Amino acid sequence: MWSIIDEETGRPPNQTQLGPHFDQDFIYHQEECDKLLEVLQPMLTFVQDASKISKDVYKSLEIVAETLPLHSALPFYPFTGMAFNVSVSTTGHRDTMDLSVCAVLALGDWKGGHLCLHELGLALDLQCGDLVIFRSDILTHFNLPHYGTRYSVVLSTDKGLQTWARDRCGHDVNT
Repeated sequence: MWSIIDEETGRPPNQTQLGPHFDQDFIYHQEECDKLLEVLQPMLTFVQDASKISKDVYKSLEIVAETLPLHSALPFYPFTGMAFNVSVSTTGHRDTMDLSVCAVLALGDWKGGHLCLHELGLALDLQCGDLVIFRSDILTHFNLPHYGTRYSVVLSTDKGLQTWARDRCGHDVNT
């Protein structure tokens, strides 16, 4: 039996980092995640259609998504990641590891909680079912306090997956 040893550390590599994989929450709560995705499917289809408005952006996301194993099973294609937030308020931040745009779908029954895009001077008073697609990597964004129950579905693609798309993180010789 043989093993691969990392020349720098002298240890075997972390096998879970060699390729894309599911988040632990998804693995441990798969039944709940499947039900959530089933309920959200019509909205996710709408997001997919809306993201095609900018052909260049859609293509950049699609190139990355197409290289993933089981890419056709991504329910939020061309995005590769999804977060489901429950009543979250954030401070100003940029998601510098997002590849170009993210899509935010607002759900629930609430007042307040505007999505603010600092550099653009915008405070968006989102309502249930509203969709916003913006450059989360370069625009400082946050949301104001809210009253009631607000959910948001955030779709994004991690910039790190560009390395996977380019050369399978250095393991393209095995493909």
